[in-house]
Amino acid sequence: MKVAEVVDGRTITVSGGGRVQLAGLAQPGECWGAAAADFLKTTLTGQDLRVVGATVLLPDGVDLAVHLAGQGLARAEQAASAALTAAQEAAKAAGLGLWGAPCAGGDTVAPPPPPPPAPKPTYNPPPPPPVQPAPQPAPQPVQPAPPASAYYANCDAARAAGAAPLYAGQPGYRPALDRDKDGVACE
Repeated sequence: MKVAEVVDGRTITVSGGGRVQLAGLAQPGECWGAAAADFLKTTLTGQDLRVVGATVLLPDGVDLAVHLAGQGLARAEQAASAALTAAQEAAKAAGLGLWGAPCAGGDTVAPPPPPPPAPKPTYNPPPPPPVQPAPQPAPQPVQPAPPASAYYANCDAARAAGAAPLYAGQPGYRPALDRDKDGVACE
């Protein structure tokens, strides 16, 4: 019998219109079914197959269902033959076909993992403005101390010497310069 068409990962149509479903294989899953069908199309189209009971044999005598399971392109049903189960276990151990990425043994494509949560915005307050030192008062010119025994002829002379006002007890103070007699001369 020649293969006329591949229907899905476990079903083929042979010349003359007959349809053959491979015994012992589960319904192809969403994740790996297209890959299994593509494999059968490239491998079987135009090939002569033999059907012995419920088993489909390739031209070299290999059981097609066992071959598919060994490539990881089919899943064995619960009550599958020992050869089919062994071929599936070998494919599983090697991570072939449906046992590898992206199926990882599942029949459906796993949804992508959710994106990691976006980092919460952190509030970084602006740095406080630099502390401005308090303005220092302008330096005052240092008044020369009046000599220990000073004499000022009048208040204009005391002011010119930078000694005004003169307080009682200071050198240069005299009552004649203190008009209001309050202890401060040349005010």
